[in-house]
Amino acid sequence: MMYLTWRLAMRQISRDRRRFIVLVLAILIPISAISSWFVLRASSQPTTEVAIRQEVGQGEAVLVKDELMLERSPRQAHLVGAQELATEGRREVFPVVTGAAAVESEGASVVVSVEGRDDAPVFGGRRLLDEGSWARDDGEVVISPAVQSALGTSVGEEVVVRGQALQVVGIAVDPNSLDSRFFMPTFQAGLGIVRSSDESELPGEAPVIRWFDSASVEPQAADRLRRDGWTVQTRDEIREAYQARQFFDNTNIYLAGLSIVALGEMLLIFSAAYALILRGRQRQFALLGVLGAPQRFRHRLAVLDGVIVGLASVVLGLALGVFVAYLSMPFAASLTNQRWEQLRLPYGWLTALAVLTVASAAGAARVAVGLVGSDTHALHGGVPPEPVVGLPMSRGTLLWGVGSMLALAVGLGLRSPSLLVVAMCGLGVSGVRGLRDWYATGDRGAVGVYGALARRSLALHPGRSALFAAMPLSMVLLLGALGALMGGATVRAEQAYVAATPMGGTLVETTKPLPRPALGAAQDALGASGTAVFSEVAPAPPPVDDAGVAYTYWGRFAVNHEGVEVPLYVAGLDDVEVLLGRSLSAAEMEQFTSGAVLSRTSALGGSSVQVIAPGVDDVASQESHELPMVVVGDDSPGEGRLPILVASPDTAATIGMAQPNHSLGYLAPPVVGLPSDREEATARGALSAVLGQDYVALDVERGSVAARSLEQIVLWSLAGVGAASLALSSLMVSLLLHESRRDLALLSAVGADRRARSSLLVWRSAYTSGAGGIIGTLLLGVTLVPLVTAAGLPLSWWPLAAAALAVVATSAISLLVTIVAGRMSSAARRPAPLRQPT
Repeated sequence: MMYLTWRLAMRQISRDRRRFIVLVLAILIPISAISSWFVLRASSQPTTEVAIRQEVGQGEAVLVKDELMLERSPRQAHLVGAQELATEGRREVFPVVTGAAAVESEGASVVVSVEGRDDAPVFGGRRLLDEGSWARDDGEVVISPAVQSALGTSVGEEVVVRGQALQVVGIAVDPNSLDSRFFMPTFQAGLGIVRSSDESELPGEAPVIRWFDSASVEPQAADRLRRDGWTVQTRDEIREAYQARQFFDNTNIYLAGLSIVALGEMLLIFSAAYALILRGRQRQFALLGVLGAPQRFRHRLAVLDGVIVGLASVVLGLALGVFVAYLSMPFAASLTNQRWEQLRLPYGWLTALAVLTVASAAGAARVAVGLVGSDTHALHGGVPPEPVVGLPMSRGTLLWGVGSMLALAVGLGLRSPSLLVVAMCGLGVSGVRGLRDWYATGDRGAVGVYGALARRSLALHPGRSALFAAMPLSMVLLLGALGALMGGATVRAEQAYVAATPMGGTLVETTKPLPRPALGAAQDALGASGTAVFSEVAPAPPPVDDAGVAYTYWGRFAVNHEGVEVPLYVAGLDDVEVLLGRSLSAAEMEQFTSGAVLSRTSALGGSSVQVIAPGVDDVASQESHELPMVVVGDDSPGEGRLPILVASPDTAATIGMAQPNHSLGYLAPPVVGLPSDREEATARGALSAVLGQDYVALDVERGSVAARSLEQIVLWSLAGVGAASLALSSLMVSLLLHESRRDLALLSAVGADRRARSSLLVWRSAYTSGAGGIIGTLLLGVTLVPLVTAAGLPLSWWPLAAAALAVVATSAISLLVTIVAGRMSSAARRPAPLRQPT
């Protein structure tokens, strides 16, 4: 029996190749898109062993003791740490010192992350050497491509750090972040470059010494080291932590959810296609019934047909998806700013996708076979119309709608995204059932003659007609929800990012006053002008301390706001307007020059503020002054690095300010177009050439990298799903044309011209894709705000614009493609003749 079923299924496929190709394409498109996403995601992530090598190299453990660097120089910390490890019997350990330093070359300067280490096999795999060799002499160094680009140097040239010239002998990369700036001398050279925590004036990571142990660490030895204050990370612990992060990775969850939704969409479309195709095969099923074939055999034949289509789609879809991923891998790697070594196939994900696809195709065929009419009608060439929907069917639609709205209300009250998704699906089902009820009313409310004919033809089979309309409806819901959620995630990433200055602005922090020529050179390099100058307000220190040593720092005036110290800065009138990014009003200017403090936040409250300058040890020696305050902004006291409280020079003088030689700031306003890395390094070099490398911190505000990456993901995801929508719209055109052959033949038989046949197709497409798009838009409007709110994402123009763009694009594509293709088909094809029933 199985062999006979196989022969009949293959015979039917060979007789109707066009139908087979259309069905394969319907599944191939979403499968290829999903599989290419899976492959690109797997290729972007290092394998477990590669990730472990990037953490621990070829070693078995990483040993760190943070307190070694307290009140010790890096060299002293290394001696103490090496002695403790030798006492524990750890002989095969290799140290790495990390910290921050400023590197110069040909007038350019850049702050880098120092990683001093020797060329040992235990470090194999932590960095990838692109050019040259590793540093083996204390006068050699390896730099990253980002440092090379900023300094304009290359292998064989020299760079200067802490007054010491080092020769660049190699270029190495971090495959997870190609824009990272690191600097790799030998370990002894790194000890001389890295400063201890209390010596360094540069922002960046605190200096740390890590020991890489090439021998395995037994549990007893690890416990002893931990009791002595060491942090021990073994290779197995790093592997377990990485695998746990991978399992709960948000991107994997996103891809899984998107795949499930896409498979559900494919099941819906496949059911619609099979409902139409099996209608044309009713006579074949009826003949099998007359010949004695049981109903189970006919069901098995339909399921086998679906399995064959599913298998063909899976093979071709996976092959196409892998090929697309291979072609787009360089572009995708550039978007993520990573280096992908090779194309990797996630066999588990692809296998699950293949099984679910074949099961969906077989299930859709099994469900659709239930639409076959009676054997008697099929043998006579007629198809019994579906019963007109009456009151019970309308009541069922109403119950679906009420239940979905209740689920929507409960999901919104509980802030449950999963329950809201269920409510959205329920409303979608309600919309499809409502369309079926509407189609079943015949030509009631139709526009024009051809509209009435289209409505009557759809009313013959309202369930099947509603299934066609469900395609654009579901695509609108899918694209709208995807755009809104991912757009909201982008907005949240932007809101979580705390900008130091306005976008494109440059903030310079020094511990010494800058000469005007140096500041002018930096402005020229950045293309900026009108730099604001500000500094902390500090009281005059006593002449000497108890030991007779002159003070260099005697606290600063600040406001204590809920445990957060908000410093008071001094700036001139022109500088204040640059800091605020706007001009002061006449009233604000008068108050500022009359002794009021300008506040960029309203969180401090009141119309005055109490500033306190702490003494060295004695709280009783603190100075306190109450000054009037004017609120000129609404920032948070802890956000950014620009001054929150600003006083005029005259006001600062009245409270006993002494011009300090520390904590000075310079803000260059935003320029058109962000400065390049080379321009930033040149500006920093002009400043450090005057003050020294350790006394200048320069940062150009470039915005949130995470938000920009999410924006790219949103755009490309919407583009991919939109392309799938276009392909599925084309499929719907083919199905509609197939469905309309008998109607076109009837119109041709009664003398209707080509224009009349085209008008009928246009109205049918409008009543299916147009109605489905409108209902989907209305349902999306009802569920969009609760869904985004429950997901904890902000509502702003970006998610709403993304959802609106997705909805408009999907509806327009579905309607235009069906109309254009319908007109072309009616003009190019001769309708099939009507067949008399035998």
